[in-house]
Amino acid sequence: MKNKDAIKPNTGSVVRQFTVSEPFEIRLHPKRFLDRKDCCKNFFTGKARKYRNKIGCYVFSLRTARGSLPFYVGKTWNSFESEVFTTHKTSDHYQKIVMNNKGTPTLTFVSLETCQGPTPQTVITELERHLIKMAYMRNERLSNIQGRPKTRWSIKGVVAAGPGAPTTNERLFKELMGY
Repeated sequence: MKNKDAIKPNTGSVVRQFTVSEPFEIRLHPKRFLDRKDCCKNFFTGKARKYRNKIGCYVFSLRTARGSLPFYVGKTWNSFESEVFTTHKTSDHYQKIVMNNKGTPTLTFVSLETCQGPTPQTVITELERHLIKMAYMRNERLSNIQGRPKTRWSIKGVVAAGPGAPTTNERLFKELMGY
């Protein structure tokens, strides 16, 4: 199909396809200060340029020697460029995260492939909720308030597991279930 949508088997309904970008590093000024004006001016001039006018979801994370950890998930129906560095995002989320944690801040985009017709806001919202749940499972200090799972149960070593290394059985179950 021209718009790269896929037909879901056995239902005939259109499934919107998203693509994942590489994680793009956000430049910090001395003393780990994230300059919103600098980000707005320079972030989308490099390799991230091809994502500036796209829509979808994005993940703000910190990369360390041990790997990356998600701290905020957002969405946009207009463009990534108009959304990811708003005052609210930089002051209420990103700057607090950067000041209170070690690591290099990055943004990863999950962008909707070209589609015809109106923006599928419900699909992007559904994707954002899913990504928030996934991110929260990796990092209970996720900055998002809305969309966080309200779990009243846990599986030791697997879901809402708390501190400590998982046992062999717990690790195997996590692999089996894709956690």
